[in-house]
Amino acid sequence: MTVRPEWFKNKVCVIGLTATGTSDMHPNPFETLYPGVGIQAEVFNSVINNSFIGRVSRWGNLLIFMLIGGIVSFMTLKTRPIKGLIGLAMCIFFFTAVSVLIFNIIGVWIDLVYPIFAMILVFLSITLYKYITEWKKRLLFENELDIAKRIQESFLPKSLPEAHGLVLYPAMFTAKQVGGDLYDFVELPRGRLGVMIGDVSGKGVPASLFMAMTTGAFRFFAVEDLPPHEVLKKLNEKLTRESSTNL
Repeated sequence: MTVRPEWFKNKVCVIGLTATGTSDMHPNPFETLYPGVGIQAEVFNSVINNSFIGRVSRWGNLLIFMLIGGIVSFMTLKTRPIKGLIGLAMCIFFFTAVSVLIFNIIGVWIDLVYPIFAMILVFLSITLYKYITEWKKRLLFENELDIAKRIQESFLPKSLPEAHGLVLYPAMFTAKQVGGDLYDFVELPRGRLGVMIGDVSGKGVPASLFMAMTTGAFRFFAVEDLPPHEVLKKLNEKLTRESSTNL
């Protein structure tokens, strides 16, 4: 093929080596579609047209840091860890997509690595803070439950009555630290012994509070001159009248 000089009049010619074994064979990952000589032509075209890639200023990056940091902080504080992790992934995806879109439309480059790293760091820091806070609250709650357990045990008889022919050994083992099991003894005339055993429906703190109220009310009504069914009747009337929890 004959190359004529007039073909290059008022034109810029970029010459590159693309044959096998030359230095321009693998200039970039897109070499099979767009050889390095094409990139050189694009660079020259950008120079003569004064069209360059722009970059966000430091103040712009700082504003982006503050914005995404505030969003991730608010999201992490207001949600549980799993939902917060999903929200973090969505924020990273949305931020990356918007950055790529801005670059393709107006040619402005937005840093991706530092903001994404900042989002992950903020998420991990707040999650760790929430975990430590919940751990401290749990320790405080368990300490309060230990105190409540000792108080609940104080409502039970401290000394066992003597009963002819019987050996008494009561014990209460709750499913949780506190519970709704209750028992009491009433010494009656002529060597008789009254035994009260009960169990509040439910478990935990609500049952233990109702247990304390029931034990105190029983001791008020369990007098020597009342038969058991009258004691239970009065106790039932008091509990149904004063209880609003339907235990």
